[in-house]
Amino acid sequence: MWFNPIMESLLRSPFHGMLSNNMMIIYYTGRKSGNAYHTPVSYQRLGNTLLTTSWKDRKWWKNLRQGGDVKLLLKGELVEAHAQVYEDETSVSEGLRQFVGGNPRAARMFKIDLREDGQLDPQSLQKAAGERVFISTALQ
Repeated sequence: MWFNPIMESLLRSPFHGMLSNNMMIIYYTGRKSGNAYHTPVSYQRLGNTLLTTSWKDRKWWKNLRQGGDVKLLLKGELVEAHAQVYEDETSVSEGLRQFVGGNPRAARMFKIDLREDGQLDPQSLQKAAGERVFISTALQ
């Protein structure tokens, strides 16, 4: 993606504060090659767990299918964590529900409609879950 290098530069800079409340860089190892990789991702923090998601057609998350230790550049600090990928629609739906948490802006980002009562629309949630994977990262 053309904007990843720009996001990474900003997240590594002294100006990271304008992005790092919901963006981080995840560093991981290729499962076949053993090479080191990194990519910027959006996240939502719940205690010591960071929630993120990716489109199914992206490749980076496949390196974490079996779970894996990662490093995160989180709010300007390099921290260690353990990531686990969830691909089944039930888990992804629950992860998206936690990620969105009734936040209309986050719901729009995932194209999930909110009902009049503020709850997530089940049909648009299911559609979004079918297009994505969910990654839960536990800080160590």
